[in-house]
Amino acid sequence: MARHTRRTSFFPLLPRRAGSAALVAVAVALTACSDDPTGPSIEDRIDEIETIRVDLRDGSAHVAHTHGSGAAMHWHGDLHLHPGDEVELDVTFLDAQGDTIRLFDSGELALAASLSGASGALQIESHGDHLEVTAVGEGEGTLTISIMHDGHSDFSAPALAFEVVDHEPGADGVAVVRLLDHADESELAHTHDTGDDMYWHGHLHLHPGTELEVELEFLDADGHVIDLVSGDRTLMVSLAEGSASGVVELAAHGDHADIEAVADGEVEVVLTVMDGDEVVMTLPGLEVEVVTH
Repeated sequence: MARHTRRTSFFPLLPRRAGSAALVAVAVALTACSDDPTGPSIEDRIDEIETIRVDLRDGSAHVAHTHGSGAAMHWHGDLHLHPGDEVELDVTFLDAQGDTIRLFDSGELALAASLSGASGALQIESHGDHLEVTAVGEGEGTLTISIMHDGHSDFSAPALAFEVVDHEPGADGVAVVRLLDHADESELAHTHDTGDDMYWHGHLHLHPGTELEVELEFLDADGHVIDLVSGDRTLMVSLAEGSASGVVELAAHGDHADIEAVADGEVEVVLTVMDGDEVVMTLPGLEVEVVTH
């Protein structure tokens, strides 16, 4: 993918159940030092943690970040890989003002990572301020990031869900459907599995007044694009059965669809490929969350 992050899979990086396998932990002491003896103590700096961010080290993608604080802290997002992927993850700790907390300058702290669930699916090495993660097999579980001091954990983040999955094509040759922002082609979500087992990995998180144009990209098992929406084939968008009206407004425009967030709420949106009056493919319901901040 880049100098610091290599990806052997063409599929994009994007919580699910955690298993109960034994924990595996690694920790590397840092060698940087601080020349400010009057600065805040290690405990004070750790107590200031309000947000944790995990990003690809080369800056190409955001993996996850936390919401809430203390016991209520939880992750928004998860670590999603495919067998053979190798990624380097930056871990950034932020205070209430969004400023980076320089935790490791004194050299007294170490970054650690532990796995539970399908721990054999990932191999992790700690390199001070970042983690190197290799996906070696399929499975799912959780990754816990900790700050170690003198061999003891002074802080542990909530468990971050991970999954390592492979993609097999369905009868129509489609292995993955990607939901893209029509404006810049960036990925918003993508599917797993095929047929009746297909589901979305990811959802839309919008604020009232947001207008989003989306399109679909269909890929085979080798990552090649399948031209499923062209000619007389068009995209239709609708609310899933049971979803409340008034949360979003929907409109279809041939090869893309508009989703406008109107009021707070959660609904599911269904995208369907049509050939005239005939249904070619119906995608599973996509969760859309509209929240005022």
